[in-house]
Amino acid sequence: MDQAEKRRKLTVETRKELLHSMEKPFSFYYRDKNKESLRLKRQAIREAQISEKMIQMRQKASILSPRSRLPRHIYERRMERFAEDELIREVSRRLRAQKLLNSAALPPGMELRELERKERLKDRAIDSSPMPSQ
Repeated sequence: MDQAEKRRKLTVETRKELLHSMEKPFSFYYRDKNKESLRLKRQAIREAQISEKMIQMRQKASILSPRSRLPRHIYERRMERFAEDELIREVSRRLRAQKLLNSAALPPGMELRELERKERLKDRAIDSSPMPSQ
């Protein structure tokens, strides 16, 4: 029984190998493989160029003379001005939101139902209050 099973497995494997050897890949298989390898090469070249540019930029930045940089007092004034502008924008944003909230109103139908509900509650409160004795 063991020998028959081994022989069967061996024949199955040889048939699979034979089928694989006879298989031909589609015509675009190699073309796509080549495209992918070219894409990877181009990407590697681009990354190398970018890293070279970054190194050059860092070198240029380190070479800059102190005169070309902004003086500290000018830079600090600019930062203060940016902070003030941001604060003003935030305050105006909040004021506008508050104004819109105050001017907001319910749709006409909902407003009418709300008024009717308040009147009913008021009438119930009046009806349930004890009457003064005469």
